[in-house]
Amino acid sequence: MKKSLVFIMVPLALIFTSSVNGQLTDEFTKGEFFAGYSSHTVVDDDFFVVSRGVNFSGVYNVKRYIGIKGDASFSVGKKESSDFVPFFDNPTMARVAYTNQLIVNNAVLGVQFKDNATDSRFKPFGHVMFGIGQVKNKVTNVSCTTPSNCSYVPQNGNKPGFSSVIGGGLDIRINKRIDIRAAQLDLNFISNGDNGFFSVYGQGSFRFSSGIIVKF
Repeated sequence: MKKSLVFIMVPLALIFTSSVNGQLTDEFTKGEFFAGYSSHTVVDDDFFVVSRGVNFSGVYNVKRYIGIKGDASFSVGKKESSDFVPFFDNPTMARVAYTNQLIVNNAVLGVQFKDNATDSRFKPFGHVMFGIGQVKNKVTNVSCTTPSNCSYVPQNGNKPGFSSVIGGGLDIRINKRIDIRAAQLDLNFISNGDNGFFSVYGQGSFRFSSGIIVKF
């Protein structure tokens, strides 16, 4: 929860500062479309996978600082794992190896906070979105020292669940129609129905995105 508050409060503080120091204007961008690169870093106690893909979003600004935002992302990652696990019929340790492919999908809707004035150069932003997410886990190339050790291999999974995306970043104005999203960092929690309400393999994931914004 503390990390989530940081991701919300820091962009909002930057927005407030830019609005105080910047030139006041009633003209603001009515909407935007973002397309770019995205990566998910999924972390658990003994599980670490980076998946890479794309991120798209669209925003309709109802006010200068407030917009309704829809967001979708798709990423794929792979990790080769090889671990020693206890073999209870033998005092020695036995090895299990496998390939883990991870696919993370999100489709969320929420609110974006950003100074959308047409003459703003640097535009920090924050957003809070909720919707549907899916974690697909596919295990292949399984190799076990003994058959009983195969029970330590993660199971395939393909369950949709509740998703939340909380974070923010920085956009830079290029011209009247184009901005560059220099960086966007989100906390992305997905419930897969087995490991708790807010969880991806028990912990969660960090999503990084960057790309191009078209304004209208």
